Amino acid sequence: MDKRGLWREGHAWVGEDMLPRKEFLASPFYREFLSTQGIAFVCAGIVFAGSSDLPATTLAVFRDLHEPNFDQDDIAWMKLLVSHVSRSLGLMMRLDRALVQNASLLASFDRLSLGVVLLNEQLEVVHLNHAAHKVINRRDGLFITAEQELECVPDAAWMHKPVPRASMGHSRTARYGRLPSLSRWLRDQRDAPMTDPQHFLQGYTVSRLSDDNSKLYYVLQCAPVPASSGGLRTWQVDGQGNKQIRFAVFVTDPQAVQLPSRECLGELYGLTLTEAKVACEFARGHSYKQVARRLKISEDTVRAHIKQIYPKTRVNRQSDLVRLVLSMSTSGV
Repeated sequence: MDKRGLWREGHAWVGEDMLPRKEFLASPFYREFLSTQGIAFVCAGIVFAGSSDLPATTLAVFRDLHEPNFDQDDIAWMKLLVSHVSRSLGLMMRLDRALVQNASLLASFDRLSLGVVLLNEQLEVVHLNHAAHKVINRRDGLFITAEQELECVPDAAWMHKPVPRASMGHSRTARYGRLPSLSRWLRDQRDAPMTDPQHFLQGYTVSRLSDDNSKLYYVLQCAPVPASSGGLRTWQVDGQGNKQIRFAVFVTDPQAVQLPSRECLGELYGLTLTEAKVACEFARGHSYKQVARRLKISEDTVRAHIKQIYPKTRVNRQSDLVRLVLSMSTSGV
C-alpha cells in the first residue's frame, strides 16, 4: 500500500486501487476466505497512518459479489466519514491515554514512603497517597476540613527552614514564629511566583499530639505543579476538571528518616566502617562532641576521620557531607 501511495491519513480507496479485479478474484485469500464471508468489494479510508502518537487505524466497508461495486461518490463519502471518525476517535484515544497516564502517576505515589497530598487551584485536597492517608487517619496533628482543605491542630505549627537536624524542634517559637494556620501558609505558597525559592527552602512544621510528651512533628513542603497549555495534558484525578492538580504537599516525619547503610557508604565512597558511622552521626545532627561520645572515641579521632571522609566524598564542609548522606536517605511518616 505504501508503494501505491494508498497509506496516507485521510485518504480513501477501493479494492481495485490496491489489486486488479481479476487477480483479486483468483487469489486463494478471496476464494478460501473472503468469498465465504460474502466480501467481494471493499472501500476503505485511513483514519490514522500510525505516524503520530495514535495507532494505525483504517475504516472499511464491504459488499457482496451480487452488489454493485463502489464508485467515486462512495470514495468521497468515505473521505468525509474518515475525517469525522479521525477527530472523534483521536480525542477519545487521547483522553483515555491521559486517564491511564494520570492513574499510573497517582499509583506511583503510593510507592513512596513519605506522604503526598495533591491540591487543586482552590487548595482543596483531591488526592492522598497511602502514606498521607496513614498520617490523616492518625488524627495526631493533620486533618482535612469539611471544605476539603488541609489543616493542622491550632497552635501546633511553626515556620521551618532547613537547619541541622540537632537544632530542629528546639526553641522554634522564638526562632521562627508561630503561624496562624496551615491553610494560610498554603495560600501564601499559592500566591508566590512558581520560581520563588520559598517553595523549596521553606517548610511548615506541625507538632504531633503525643500522650508521653514526646517531641514528634511533621515537616511539610509545598511545590507547584505547572499548569498545562494543551488542555489534554492537564494533570487530573479521575478525569474531573475540578480535580486538576496544581500543588503537591510532601509530608515527612524527621524521626522516620532512614539513613543509608554503612555498607552502602563504604561501597560507593570507599569509606571504612568507622568513617561511615561518623558520616551518619553527623547526618543525624550531632556535634563533634556528641559523635565522639556516641562512638566512644575522642574528638581528635573524629576530626581525623572527617579529614579522610572529605576527599573520599568530594566535599569540603560538614554541611555538604550531611546533605550528601541525607540525599541517599529514605523519608517516611
